[in-house]
Amino acid sequence: MNHVLSNAYKIPCIGYGTYKVNGEEAVSVIKAAIDAGYRHIDTATFSGNEVEVGKAIHECGVAREELFITSKVWKTERGYESTKKSFLKTLEDMQLEYLDLYLNIFLLVLFLMLNSYSKQDSVLYKHHFF
Repeated sequence: MNHVLSNAYKIPCIGYGTYKVNGEEAVSVIKAAIDAGYRHIDTATFSGNEVEVGKAIHECGVAREELFITSKVWKTERGYESTKKSFLKTLEDMQLEYLDLYLNIFLLVLFLMLNSYSKQDSVLYKHHFF
């Protein structure tokens, strides 16, 4: 099942998160997730496993175009040039030509922390901007 955006781009509703999975274990569990039907793979620079995620993607036997790959910039890489450099390193580490989604999640977290929004407010904020 996919979410379909206004430009007809599709995002799988359910993704496989790779946080705290590293080394060869990461390669095997990500390949198993893809074998089980996951098509959205979610990682982040902070996870320290982008090389392994990329390896799993290349070894899984599913065409890259059939997968939706998300990564996230780490908070120390904020700013246009730093974020761009981090993005290019992610592509290099994963040996990919493109990502489907690249997120900077710290702006929303920082905004919510600084403004002490309730859970209900954060849901409204999320839906307004995303």
